[in-house]
Amino acid sequence: MSAAIGDVISVEFVTNDLYQTSLFSETLGRTMFTNNSYEMSCHETNFAGVITSPTNPISCELFQGSASSSPPIPTVVQIPIRNAISANTQIKFNILNILNPSVASYPIGITVKLMTICDSTDQNRLC
Repeated sequence: MSAAIGDVISVEFVTNDLYQTSLFSETLGRTMFTNNSYEMSCHETNFAGVITSPTNPISCELFQGSASSSPPIPTVVQIPIRNAISANTQIKFNILNILNPSVASYPIGITVKLMTICDSTDQNRLC
């Protein structure tokens, strides 16, 4: 699958899997702003320039999840695509300074998606 400029990589961190209530923090350890989003530190591994360019650096936005919602809402980090990326291109990036879960010997996954913004007035509405 290829990615176009304006698409986003969405990384979802499980806040509650209905069995274990304390998984990833709803804010990944960050103090959130009033709109429940936060710009956070991230970068491409080895500054590869696949997602971004030197004149247009990578940025990540954190959206607060909710472990108490039914169903639970994952915490999401979105990375905007600033360069067109052809299919089967390997992308490596780091999301820095997150609070890891404090559970031991318990499988916790993340979900990574390539998404397109469906509504230019709502950055959270993704297809």
